[in-house]
Amino acid sequence: MPLGFSSRAMRRAIVRCAIVLAVLAAPAPAFAAETELVSPIGDFAIVEPDARPGLLDTYGATAANPTWSIAQWDIPGGVLSPFEAVSSTVFQARAPEAEVIIVRGDDAEKVGLRQDGAVLPCLRDGKPRESDLFLGPNGDNLRNVELGMAPARPDAPSLTAMMRLRLRVTTSASFARALTDKGCVVNQAGSLIGVVLSNFVAKPQQTMFYQMILSRFCGAGPPERLAICNAQVTAPAPYFTANPFGSNDQLPLTGQGYLKPGEIRDIDMDILPRLRLVIETGPGEIDRDPSHWVLAGVYLGQNIWGDVRGESSWSNFHLTAVTP
Repeated sequence: MPLGFSSRAMRRAIVRCAIVLAVLAAPAPAFAAETELVSPIGDFAIVEPDARPGLLDTYGATAANPTWSIAQWDIPGGVLSPFEAVSSTVFQARAPEAEVIIVRGDDAEKVGLRQDGAVLPCLRDGKPRESDLFLGPNGDNLRNVELGMAPARPDAPSLTAMMRLRLRVTTSASFARALTDKGCVVNQAGSLIGVVLSNFVAKPQQTMFYQMILSRFCGAGPPERLAICNAQVTAPAPYFTANPFGSNDQLPLTGQGYLKPGEIRDIDMDILPRLRLVIETGPGEIDRDPSHWVLAGVYLGQNIWGDVRGESSWSNFHLTAVTP
């Protein structure tokens, strides 16, 4: 499957981690002309990967009342350990397939994500198995944590009420073949930024997952698989065509190239036009009126398939709404 096109396992996982939030009785606060929507990267909890429907449990936080969390969807070989203080400025959580390192210092906090496909099975339910490692601000779908961003509400500024939605982050990514070779047909990886949108006007309520692919790695495989992975993209592509909907965008479509391996880049873009585009050209029975859609969540991270290992780093994340 093309990079970022999720298997049924990914669909189950991303629906579980979606920040599709309940309507609160209190009115939403009015946005100023320019409003920071997300709390700074700070303390973290870890989300249980196999939670049942409803509120999701967390564990192993770096401190009390964390505002951010780590999601470990479809992780094989055992879940992440609770965070451990390696030093006064470094926290670490580890698993056979993944590792998360949080570094504090004089500058903004930096989060490192690592995955190793050596323990990742090639298939699940007959489909290429995808494993995801994300960080994101807490929504009220999590139990016993502080919110990292305001819950989605029907009276929040819609995609047409905003003038800009400025996203800034410092990031890097590097992927390679795993040291072992299980002979998987699909061997690929990438880093991405995800935005979750909610529509309270549609009945039933609708959700859209928007993903901006920042980097991609195509490992060994049959020629037809490599051709799919390496294909030049010309437009955002849907991967969920029924509610909840999903669409992959690509960094080159914004005029920038994919991240080069090991390159550290300061990304600064207005993602509002891209969000409007995927709504107005969305798949299936999606409500194509952008005035009906509000921001519900955000996540950052990476995913791998097959015999691949890789890492990404994330710091200085900001999401700012500009309204009249």
